[in-house]
Amino acid sequence: MRTDWDVLLMAYGTPRTLEEVEPYYTHIRRGRPPSPEQLQDLIRRYEAIGGVSPLNEITLRQAQAVEAKLRERGWA
Repeated sequence: MRTDWDVLLMAYGTPRTLEEVEPYYTHIRRGRPPSPEQLQDLIRRYEAIGGVSPLNEITLRQAQAVEAKLRERGWA
């Protein structure tokens, strides 16, 4: 019976601020910046959810919860 475990949580990421929207999308598009229209649309979308995506915080909380559960069971 296997007694060791590995856990991998992954998220592609997201800009942390509105200022990071353009460099983030340029990066994920392999160096091609979004057009001015696309950039404005992206910024409007982030503004509609409070200026920042909750993805980073959600992923961090998930990782902390998994780690806590593993420690609780003596597996970490």
